[in-house]
Amino acid sequence: MPAPDDRSAAPQHRPAARSGIDALSAAALVLGLVCAACLTLLLVLKWAGADPWDGLTAIPWFAFPVAFLLLCASLVRSVLRRRRA
Repeated sequence: MPAPDDRSAAPQHRPAARSGIDALSAAALVLGLVCAACLTLLLVLKWAGADPWDGLTAIPWFAFPVAFLLLCASLVRSVLRRRRA
């Protein structure tokens, strides 16, 4: 007769499964959403004929590449974490 399945005897060296997103992904998401909001506001203000603040152009100019690099770093960390598991 086979022994009952003992799930508590799983190896202890494996890291626990993590749900949700990590800090890099959250920062990339927030930066991306801020940039998209700035660009949307810029387009709406230009359409309305107003002279928008120059920062609405400068913020996405620098923050979109930073958000992209953060997202790439998060992807690399995820691949390395899965490869180790």
